[in-house]
Amino acid sequence: MIIALLAVAASTTVACSSTTGGRAGRDTASSSPATTDSTTSSPAVRPAVTPAGGTPAMTGHTADGRDRSYHVYVPASLTPDQPVPLLVALHGGGGWGKQFEANSGFDGLAEANGFIVVYPDGIGVPTLGQGRVWNGGRCCGPAAQDRENVDDVSFIAT
Repeated sequence: MIIALLAVAASTTVACSSTTGGRAGRDTASSSPATTDSTTSSPAVRPAVTPAGGTPAMTGHTADGRDRSYHVYVPASLTPDQPVPLLVALHGGGGWGKQFEANSGFDGLAEANGFIVVYPDGIGVPTLGQGRVWNGGRCCGPAAQDRENVDDVSFIAT
């Protein structure tokens, strides 16, 4: 699974460094796959297309006793009998999963390239409205390790 995550992360890095200013485009003008240099072993990355799936809100109970929320994008083109890569898309401090989904363009890349994206939510910070943070050790408000012992690693693993 780690190899699959690294492959998807590498693929999305390539796609996000296009001429769209660092953001993955959502335009469907080109449907032909991107080509790769014959001296590299990277797989071809298709440009993003309009997402056809949805991202329902889900909740999971974690080992640290919390109910944590996340969204999962499953491309409509996937078949249930095949293993596929998974991209865990972590929002930045003060962001949240749905916000990162809307701004990242990962759904369109997932649809075009056949991988699943999960958008977990950090711990809410009352002063940030919908904003959330991750446990960065001694950093980051209520998620800080020495305050409420938030176990983000366990959450992501679960």
